[in-house]
Amino acid sequence: MSMHSSVTIPLVPFRERQWEDYLDILRKMKADRALLFAPLDNICRTPVKVKKSIVGDAMLEPLPRQETIDTPSLELYRVWSDLLRERIADLQALDIEPAFWLGHTIGHGGSLSAGGDAAFQQIVGPEGKEAAGCYCPLDKAFAGYIGEALAVMAESGVGLILLDDDFRLHTHKPDASVGCFCPLHLQAFQEKTGIRMEREQLIKQALQGKPNEIRRAWLEVLGESLLGFAQRIEQAVHAVNPAARIGLATGMTLWSNEGVDMLSLLQALAGPTQPFLRTIGAPYWAKEPSQAGWVIELTRLQQSWAGRWGVELAAEGDTFPHTRYHCSSSMLHAYQQGLITAGFPGMIHYPVVYSPPPDHEPGYVALQEESAPYYAALSRFFPADYGDVGVTPVYRPNNFMHVAMPEDIGQSAATWPEEPVALRYLARLGIPVAYEDNEGPVLLSGYGAAGLPDEELERLLDRGAILDATAAIWLAERGIDVGFRSSNAGKAPRFESFSEEIFSGSYTGHLIWLLTSGEGIYRAFDVLEGATVISRFEGNGEDERYPAVFLYENGQGRRFCVMAFDFYQARNGVQLVYNYARQEQLTRCLAWVNRVPVAVTVNGHPDVRVICRKKLGGARLAIGIQNNHLDPIRNPVLRLDPSIVVGESIELLMPETTQARLSSDFEYRNDGTYGYLKIRCSIPSMGLLSVGIQP
Repeated sequence: MSMHSSVTIPLVPFRERQWEDYLDILRKMKADRALLFAPLDNICRTPVKVKKSIVGDAMLEPLPRQETIDTPSLELYRVWSDLLRERIADLQALDIEPAFWLGHTIGHGGSLSAGGDAAFQQIVGPEGKEAAGCYCPLDKAFAGYIGEALAVMAESGVGLILLDDDFRLHTHKPDASVGCFCPLHLQAFQEKTGIRMEREQLIKQALQGKPNEIRRAWLEVLGESLLGFAQRIEQAVHAVNPAARIGLATGMTLWSNEGVDMLSLLQALAGPTQPFLRTIGAPYWAKEPSQAGWVIELTRLQQSWAGRWGVELAAEGDTFPHTRYHCSSSMLHAYQQGLITAGFPGMIHYPVVYSPPPDHEPGYVALQEESAPYYAALSRFFPADYGDVGVTPVYRPNNFMHVAMPEDIGQSAATWPEEPVALRYLARLGIPVAYEDNEGPVLLSGYGAAGLPDEELERLLDRGAILDATAAIWLAERGIDVGFRSSNAGKAPRFESFSEEIFSGSYTGHLIWLLTSGEGIYRAFDVLEGATVISRFEGNGEDERYPAVFLYENGQGRRFCVMAFDFYQARNGVQLVYNYARQEQLTRCLAWVNRVPVAVTVNGHPDVRVICRKKLGGARLAIGIQNNHLDPIRNPVLRLDPSIVVGESIELLMPETTQARLSSDFEYRNDGTYGYLKIRCSIPSMGLLSVGIQP
């Protein structure tokens, strides 16, 4: 089954005659749905009297200053609604589902704010600054305004209204990286707790230090304000159009530290209709080829959270600001093919620049048109109903209550405290990530799993676990023996020495120059006698010499591999994680903790993302080898679980081809520890090789 395709186009083109050009783009991209968006600056500054008489090449004229992108008048919404009604008829004639995308709800802030006098209570950040053009959902006048505006749009008969990812309280930069600390939220906190706190007092307890009840109450107040806002919108829209669905384009902080349960929020918006969620994580995030993999995995992680809720999911195929100067079509291609291999159900495409003519950037439309046959072949090769096989990084949403935060408010406010950073590593180290595998090893980093109840946590640990330093420490605090007596902050070492050939392979004895330093990265563990140190940090002084990685099996038979650094704090390091010796070590340690090798890995190459999917109830493996590096991969070797049977032929779907074929152009050997499948081919930069193994 191919991905459901939604395409964004402006409700009001820069020139009226260009509407036909946008329809042509929808045809070329084989769109199932068109998301017609407003407001935009050039649209909001257009007088109603001019807007109603647009003909031919008439240019859109600027609005009076009081009509801004942040708060368009209801009169202007009525004009949009009338125009949307006309667009709906055009789209339905082409069998394309029409939808309306509201580009501003709470407000983005920064350069996306029009400025001017505030119309409502603005979001207030930790330093007391107001985020211009970003309005608090507890302001009843603002909530009423948005509800009425969306009701006007719903009167057009549109079937889906999508709210943009400014529907959030945090990350309204530069003035409100965390919010909201306005008088309305402070009053709501006092009413909930009976405690009167000034902004500075509340920040110290809610945003800094260890988890506490003040933070819990503050999160509840934030979440309740968002839920109340969502309910107000749902009631207003469904009063005039009961069939209209109201969906949400999420930001990451809604998943993590805004105190709201995502499913509850989606249901509050949707009412009796099916919820809709556009995930967060887009091609434009990846500024280098090596970064493409983790954005794919972030999207897949959200699919694992929301996939069983009965929610329609669409990935964020955004190329912002929508020219190849800033996001290449190759990056979009890598993102899309990566999600197809994972069976992701849909994507929103952002192929056009918002204000210039539709042909300003033709690259993305051309990509979709040219690649459609390949995407169809990829969908056939990786059926959507296959399950994942690999290592499971354990991250749970709404986990901020369990995170220990820095004592410095500057660090705290700038932190995305629950970024699932292990996805960055696994997506570059040739190790498959699995969100549905109940038997493979797990990886715990930071506080991502700290909110799990003991029973669920212990079931996961029974599968064997890779731990970063932070996860090892809180597990020990919960009474789980992971192999150490105590730990202290470690001085940044210069090198890491890899020993124990069984875990380092051909890299045994290699000394890696780490080039990674900074506060809070390293921990010096005093390991127990039963632990095996397999690599050590080295430096000039004795305080730079301590275990880097150790293995331990406790009395319950649970196996752990502890890496003596914090994954999040090390994310910008150079060679602490990204080196061949670490890739080899991690591959072998995963096999040790789980007692079974991972089904497939690709070693000896940088920036390889691997996905492995298995037919449920069957034996066929569908493997994707995605080369997110500038160099090609020649004659890739897939390291397999030795129990996997490789026959006389394998299935291959070569990069950019449209038909899988059986091939015997490979070499296979099995030494009892691993199987080695060498395929005679080349995977180009940003290319994907698909391999099918059917015993």
